[in-house]
Parts: sequence; structure tokens; C-alpha cells
Amino acid sequence: MTSTVIDGDARLLRRLIRNLLDNATRHGAPPTQVRVASASDHAKLTIWDGGDGIPANEFERVFEPFYRSSGDRDTTGVGLGLALVRQIARRHGGDARCMATAESPSCFVVTLPASIRLSSLESFA
Repeated sequence: MTSTVIDGDARLLRRLIRNLLDNATRHGAPPTQVRVASASDHAKLTIWDGGDGIPANEFERVFEPFYRSSGDRDTTGVGLGLALVRQIARRHGGDARCMATAESPSCFVVTLPASIRLSSLESFA
């Protein structure tokens, strides 16, 4: 058995995930869904919710510090959560983007470089 490992700052990676989930909770609608997938050289985290989504013309702008969508009614934050998500992903050699998928009119996808490691049992085979 092999496992995909993301090498990085655990505190920052937790912040990345927390910010994405918080964003879905604040600005979306239930249910929030998370998918984690891995390939030979990267891991992909996809998060979406049951809300109306973000207009396609704002997919890049949501990562700008202090940006607020024109229809955003939540004023509790300062607009740094998604900017930090992208900054953390890039600091780890990955990226974050917003896009439309079959599951949602908009979702967040974070890709991070990964290394594949053999399990301890396989290393003795």
C-alpha cells in the first residue's frame, strides 16, 4: 500500500482547509462537500456547497485581499480568507482556483505537490 504525503507547514495547511470550509459555511448553503484525490505528483482538494455559486466573472477576483462580491450579505469577515488560501497553496508549490463543475456552479480547487511513499509493510517486501 502507498500513501500520498503533502510536505508542508501543518499549521498553514490547516488554515487553508479551515478558510475554505468557513467560506462555504458563510457564503454558501448546505451541504458542503469535500473531495480529496491524489495523482502521482499532486493532491487535489475540491470543496463546494449547495449555494448559488460565484459568478464566473468573479472567479479570480475572490482571491484578491479585501474583495467582496457585489451580492455578499455577510459582513463579519474582512475578505482575507480566500486570499490566504491561494497564498498558502502557492507557498507550498501549488495553487488555488475557483471554477464551475458538474457538481456546482462554483467550487474551490486546491492542488498541492505530493510525494508517494511506500507503507512500512511494502518497504520490507
